[in-house]
Amino acid sequence: MEFYPRVKSYSEDAAHLGEMLGFFRQECVDYLNGEFLESYNNGVGWERSLEDGRYCLTQFPHGHSSTAAALMAPTESLDDALDGTKSASKRLSFVGFLGRRNPEQAGELSCRIDKVVQDLMMLMCDQPDVLLYGTAEWSLDDNNHYNLVVIRNEEAGTRWKEGELHMREAVIGLSPKYYTSIRIHTGDLPDGLDSTQFNLKRSVLLDYTAHQKDPNAPIQREVKLWTQ
Repeated sequence: MEFYPRVKSYSEDAAHLGEMLGFFRQECVDYLNGEFLESYNNGVGWERSLEDGRYCLTQFPHGHSSTAAALMAPTESLDDALDGTKSASKRLSFVGFLGRRNPEQAGELSCRIDKVVQDLMMLMCDQPDVLLYGTAEWSLDDNNHYNLVVIRNEEAGTRWKEGELHMREAVIGLSPKYYTSIRIHTGDLPDGLDSTQFNLKRSVLLDYTAHQKDPNAPIQREVKLWTQ
């Protein structure tokens, strides 16, 4: 899986997010085939170890039953319905996050991070446009991780990003200490969970290394807007 347009520097990111998208799709297929978790908790998700030992979690904030069938079948957008001639679309939006942890702070802040993540996952259950969330480790060696959130539309992503808990605790309170750098990608999944590419619209790189050495130093921020 590759980002569109193709960018070599983001090939690793595309592979990680594509892996999570595959997990989402497989869980939907398994559910529709009757292979679902009996004790699944919407606000906790499904924690497990992958075959190579990496930690992984996937969450259906509104339960499998309310999302799996809808996500695996085409749904008409409002424009399609009004036009009356366009084919059905499964287009969804996504937010992909990749973080490199600060080894000097990760242990000290781990409990606080875990609490914020748990609170955010519970909050997703009250956000009807947040459909799926997942996180996994990049590898067993570095303990860095990536997240993928699938949402109905771009507006839902903006509302989530600007939410008080996410902004106050995660973005402002923890990220500049817990990570050395993060990359955030937003855009569309043209075929929903069946997509073979991410249509990339915006990428943000935040580098905290200089700021962590000197709190007076600005956080290095780079924004890339993609055109198709």
